[in-house]
Amino acid sequence: MDLFGFAPYEERKIARYDDVHGNYISTAYVHDSSDPIETGIHYGPWGDRVIIVQSYKTKDEALVAHERYVELMKSDKLPLEPPDDAGTNVFAELLRLIK
Repeated sequence: MDLFGFAPYEERKIARYDDVHGNYISTAYVHDSSDPIETGIHYGPWGDRVIIVQSYKTKDEALVAHERYVELMKSDKLPLEPPDDAGTNVFAELLRLIK
């Protein structure tokens, strides 16, 4: 268990992508959300934080979305401004871009 009572990240991790610029996308099991899995993005232009961009009920849907976010990052189409941090699943622009 970590400081907050969660299993270590390596045990919770479902998928992770790291690029050469220090940006990353992480999809992992969580214990502090209404859904058991979330994807977070750390992207330099958004500052030194991880923004949760989507949550999921199943591992299968999480893996599909994770790959779409990876493709979005690889294509340099992530917006330079961070999405409005109003809560999980509200990032309409990102969700539109990954479909």
